[in-house]
Parts: sequence; structure tokens; C-alpha cells
Amino acid sequence: MPKLEFSDAANFISALKSQSTFASRGTKAYTDLHELLDNLCVLYLSVPDEQRAQIRNLAAQSSPTIGNQLLGHIGWSGEQARSSKDGEWVRRGLAAASIEDNRSDYRDMFRALGGLYLAASSVGIDCSRYFQEAAELSSAQHGRSPLVGSMRAFLAKFEQSAYFNSDVRPRIGKYLSPRVRTEILNVLADIWDPLEVRNGKHSRNEYASYVDDVYELLVKDPTDARITNHLCQTARQRMEMEPPPSTSRAVRTLQAINLSEDPA
Repeated sequence: MPKLEFSDAANFISALKSQSTFASRGTKAYTDLHELLDNLCVLYLSVPDEQRAQIRNLAAQSSPTIGNQLLGHIGWSGEQARSSKDGEWVRRGLAAASIEDNRSDYRDMFRALGGLYLAASSVGIDCSRYFQEAAELSSAQHGRSPLVGSMRAFLAKFEQSAYFNSDVRPRIGKYLSPRVRTEILNVLADIWDPLEVRNGKHSRNEYASYVDDVYELLVKDPTDARITNHLCQTARQRMEMEPPPSTSRAVRTLQAINLSEDPA
């Protein structure tokens, strides 16, 4: 793809409105959109402060679609950082955040940045300096919400935020890899099993939708009591089954799973 020049930025951002924001991962439309957005992020990182401000204004004046695309691009950049182990992708994801400038719901921005941080840290990338660098490139003007202040302050203080301490810090070094997902699914289907998969009444895949919730609990609040309560509520409320006698054994086995991934 040809390098984007600042003189083309206005037309480029306007054309992004025609791209599908919610294209499925793995599709050509998804790849095309994020390659375009990446071009914009590379440009943003290379131009002076005045031109960066103009790019932010162009994005703000365009449709809300652009904001959603930029939030999605933060996640895409995290995927690239994890697969390549290259911190340059963290810079580009943070450039997307800086361009979006917290004009939508700041809670969505917290979640997007948290995902980027965890993806990068799972392969040994130290994100702190990239957040500070991006803060310096960002607007110092207060955004839409008085609760979060400017994007410059938002990025600079991200690692000190309540969100980071509750939702990101406990998960650093832990990532729901295919191995961890499989181990949790095995416990649910082979040990816990209120649906009696082992008796052929249901497919093992019936438990797949419960893996993420169990993983979140193992990372954030892994007490035996909380996990037991979660499994019992899941059985009663979501499966309409009584918790099986194997619940306590399942809890012990879940607790024994190594959630950390070797970045090497």
C-alpha cells in the first residue's frame, strides 16, 4: 500500500466511512480496513504536533463510524504485537487511541487499551514507555467527559487508573491461550459436567461458552468459594441443572491450571 501523505489525510479519513466497521476477523474486508487505519496511524506518528491536531479534528468531524474503527484498530494492533513480538505495533495502536481522543465512551477506550496492554505484555513487551510516548503526542485539551480529562492525561496515567489495577494488572503474564482454553474446557466437560457429556447427552462444545467467564474469575478472584459459587450459579441459572458432586474436584483442578504463558 502506498505511503499516506498528510495532504491526502482529509480525503483518506472521509473514505474510511465506506469501510465496514464490524467485518468479521479473517475476512478481506477486516484486513483491508485495518491496513488502511494502520496507514493513518503511521502518518500520525510521523508528522508534527500541528498536523497531528488536524488529523484528530478531521476524525472528530467525520462520522462516529471512524471512532468505532479506531477503537477496533487498537485491538487489531494488539493482535499484531502478540504475533510479531514487536513493540512498534503498540505505538500504532496507541496512535489510534490518540486520534480517537476519547470522543466516544471512555469505558470502551479503557477496555481497548487494556486488551492492547495485555496482548503486548503476554509476549514480553514493556508497554510503559509507549504509553508515555503516546501521551506526549496526544491532545492536552479536555475531552467530552470531565471524568477523564485530556487524552494526554488519560494515557499518561493509564497504569495508575482504577481500571488498570482491577482489570489489567492482575492479568499481566496471564493470557487465555489455546492451551489454557483447552484445559479449562477439559475440566468443565470431563470433571464438572452437569450436562452429562460423558454419557453422550450433549456435546463437549456445550461448555465452550462458559470458558471465558471461568478464566476471568481465575485471574481476578481465584478463591475456592468464589469459583464454587460461580459454577453452582452457572449450573442452576444458565443450564437449569443441579451442581454435580464433582464441583469441588473441578474447583481444585481449575485452581491448578498454570495461567501464565512463556513469552519465548
